[in-house]
Amino acid sequence: MGINNVHADHAASHAGKALGIVTQLRALPFHLSRQRLMIPLDMAAKHKFVENDIARGNLPPQFSDAVFDMATLGNDHLITARSFKQQVPSEAASALLPAVRLFFFFFFLS
Repeated sequence: MGINNVHADHAASHAGKALGIVTQLRALPFHLSRQRLMIPLDMAAKHKFVENDIARGNLPPQFSDAVFDMATLGNDHLITARSFKQQVPSEAASALLPAVRLFFFFFFLS
């Protein structure tokens, strides 16, 4: 778009990270149906379960806590992106429109 603004870049970076996390969360049922773990390994380790649990078709009770942590991380990125709202030039706003649907995802998730 030819916009050279550090605040727009920072907002877009955080919005992109939030979008990536939402995409992973939305794809979880698909991956779980194929016994694949799509949670970061450090998050799985934090909640004390391993990929083999998923491969055996066993969802440990703490799996939902790891999903919640992922959603929280995504929401944190969205909040950070929105914090740049006043500094982002209006001509960059259209590039950040995909982040609007993230707000609704996190709003209805809570």
